[in-house]
Amino acid sequence: MKSAYIRVSIWVTLWLILSFSFIATWLESDIRLHMLVQIPALVLIGYQLSFSDYIQNKFAKVVDPSGQASVILAVLSVLFWMIPKSLDQALNNELWEIIKYLTLPLLIGLPLGIGWHKVSIIFQGVVIIEFLAMLLRLGWLYSDSPIRLCSSYGLEQQQSLGALLLLIALTLSMYWVLRCFFPTVTLRKLALRFLNKSR
Repeated sequence: MKSAYIRVSIWVTLWLILSFSFIATWLESDIRLHMLVQIPALVLIGYQLSFSDYIQNKFAKVVDPSGQASVILAVLSVLFWMIPKSLDQALNNELWEIIKYLTLPLLIGLPLGIGWHKVSIIFQGVVIIEFLAMLLRLGWLYSDSPIRLCSSYGLEQQQSLGALLLLIALTLSMYWVLRCFFPTVTLRKLALRFLNKSR
């Protein structure tokens, strides 16, 4: 029980650091750091918090025993925060900024932790395909747009982000295709194999 409280305390502390410190300001100064570091980190914090005993054994079983509603909520929340206007609002409006810091962990990470392991493989596959398609669309949009989509960031940063999103989408797509043919393959195994060959 004590270790569980320590674990939750660590993640909550990281949540506060990423939200209300000079680190948050630094991450938000560059759209690449904002979208590829801060946002995923806040989602990860919510995901980790979902594995507390209370969330899994009491809250999740009563509120969403099938897990589908939680995953759908997370998907809709992701779609909202991928809109460039949402990022702009979060940077220029304090209320929107607080909403971002709350919704990314609580409406994306936490629901994913609650529902992902409960839904079927087909359900997971549909979500993964849509997520990869979204990354490709965003990558193309950011890299190809001749105008700034986020008024708070420069065009060069935006185009660089687009290229990174396309690279991430293609890499993840290849990984999941590989998983379809070789289900036992994991990122950890691939990384260890790569490290062993590089020695």
